[in-house]
Amino acid sequence: DEYGNPIWKNRVESWKDKKDKKKKSNTKPETEPAQVPPEQQMEEKPSAEASEPLSIVYPIPRNKLTPYRAVIIMRLIILGLFFHYRITNPVDSAF
Repeated sequence: DEYGNPIWKNRVESWKDKKDKKKKSNTKPETEPAQVPPEQQMEEKPSAEASEPLSIVYPIPRNKLTPYRAVIIMRLIILGLFFHYRITNPVDSAF
């Protein structure tokens, strides 16, 4: 007795049988695809939109980006100070 329990052995054999059946059903010869009536067939036209990129990268000079970066950094610093104040000075009546 390889597995020690006949019930377990039967279960393993049934799993192997199911696996073999699945393999056999997957290896069926492929049939031709169903014919679509001509009035339902889609026309394949090359689309001009299909070849266009989804996004465009515009070069922006560094001197125009620097003020925006400074504003973002200032807002993060202010937010950090606010959270520090809120954590160190909790409000008891807030729900």
